[in-house]
Amino acid sequence: MLWPAFGGHWVELFFLNGLRPHLPQSGSFQRFARIAVWFAGGVLLAAGARVSAEMLHVHARLVWLTWVTAGSLFVAIELAGHAALHLRGRPSFYNGLS
Repeated sequence: MLWPAFGGHWVELFFLNGLRPHLPQSGSFQRFARIAVWFAGGVLLAAGARVSAEMLHVHARLVWLTWVTAGSLFVAIELAGHAALHLRGRPSFYNGLS
């Protein structure tokens, strides 16, 4: 579970500090780019989780976890997390403050 939790913070920091300053200021373009980064990050984090499980000889049933599923699931996790931030009045994906 550390892969999506801890790795997700690094994916978000990569977007906020590394990629976003180089993108056009258009809100819709930045939102699309953020979702694309989340999707790609989810795929990479799922690959890391699978390698870790294999190294620890854990034979979990992750066969169903294709790259499309992993990326989509990570985007859903991030959107849910940002919804919680938005409900608390914090900067989030939904209010455009982050």
